[in-house]
Amino acid sequence: MADSISLQKREYGKQSALVERRKEVFKLKAHGYSLRDIARRLDITQSAASRDFQWACSAWGDLPENTAEVVKGECLEILRGLAGMLLKDIERQAEAGVVVTTLGADGQLLQQQVRNGIDPRAVSESGRCVERMAKLMGLMDGGIDAAGAATTAIQVTLPAPSAEAFMSPAPEPVDVASEPVESPSGGPEPAAA
Repeated sequence: MADSISLQKREYGKQSALVERRKEVFKLKAHGYSLRDIARRLDITQSAASRDFQWACSAWGDLPENTAEVVKGECLEILRGLAGMLLKDIERQAEAGVVVTTLGADGQLLQQQVRNGIDPRAVSESGRCVERMAKLMGLMDGGIDAAGAATTAIQVTLPAPSAEAFMSPAPEPVDVASEPVESPSGGPEPAAA
């Protein structure tokens, strides 16, 4: 009887080690490692790594917490949190300005200024975050600018604005009347855009 208990303990130890190895194979594969790299890293054969990965996918792939809807929901929550942080940062920048730090080649602080305005990179990133959320929820297929169509990349090179012009507030908008303009032929002509 003592021999059978000892044998069961050894078998359980082997099973426990095998499950741990399969978890490690699954984790490394999820991080983008090839089966060859996983085998080399864990000091097992490539076929053993492949079997472990296939077993892990069949055993753990059907768990309720691994369904596409659950993973999609978790990604959406992360994006919501990120969008909230970005919007709080934009509000803070609108109230307190942006801290601009200049460092030397050696990493030493050369200059630090607070400028009024909002960093356009924060606004841009918040737009991308909202776009990702809309795509994840299935509300849009293409980019925001494309409205569902293919996006074309256009590169425009403009001279860099001065720091003062870049951080200064936008001018007041101009009110353009949208009333029709009489043409010499007598009929109404739409206002010029």
